Amino acid sequence: MPEDDKQAPAKPAETASSSPVVVNTIIGLIGIVAEVTGTGFFNSLVERQKAKNELRLERHKADTDLVKLALQAPDEQSRIASLRFMVATNLISDAEIRKGVSAYLPSSPASQKQTIPYLGPKSSMKGEIQMLALGQSELDFAEKNAEALKSYGFSTRPPKTDERLKKVTANKVVFFNSGDLYLAEEIMAHLKAKGLDDVSIVYSDRNEPPGYVEVLLIKTPPLSK
Repeated sequence: MPEDDKQAPAKPAETASSSPVVVNTIIGLIGIVAEVTGTGFFNSLVERQKAKNELRLERHKADTDLVKLALQAPDEQSRIASLRFMVATNLISDAEIRKGVSAYLPSSPASQKQTIPYLGPKSSMKGEIQMLALGQSELDFAEKNAEALKSYGFSTRPPKTDERLKKVTANKVVFFNSGDLYLAEEIMAHLKAKGLDDVSIVYSDRNEPPGYVEVLLIKTPPLSK
């Protein structure tokens, strides 16, 4: 048979899946899907981390508010007891706050080196003071210092002796409303400046008007000439 009569081998038919246009289209679609999927995954991670941070901040604020609430107790021992309870029961969940509170609290009354501050509301009144004395020397000290306290803006009732003080063992500044602690602290600072070193602040739940503070004088230093 002459060579011219030989037929050329048939080319394989081009299928739709092998078409360059189709292949490029599929590759493009795969790229788009990968990009969208990757972006969505990244955004999901960002949102999750954001939610965790917000939850952490809310927990931190809640723990801080708990500590502030404990510091509104009118007397120091109650503030210490409340903070110890919160630490022991893990009511304070923030580890750093719990560690800081625990380190600040005294292990015992004898080891206490700093005061546990009061953070409650303060009375807007300057205060009215009643000084009670055990005997004449204490009354003389009270009368002299009542006048000095007036010069600081306090209102003072006339000092007087009180037989009930025979049952009291130490000089005390007594306040009856939680907002009056700072008044008691001011009065105690003044008395210590006048030589009355043995004096402490005490809270009583007796019903008295805001701003009223009592000073119980059991033993006072000799008056200067």
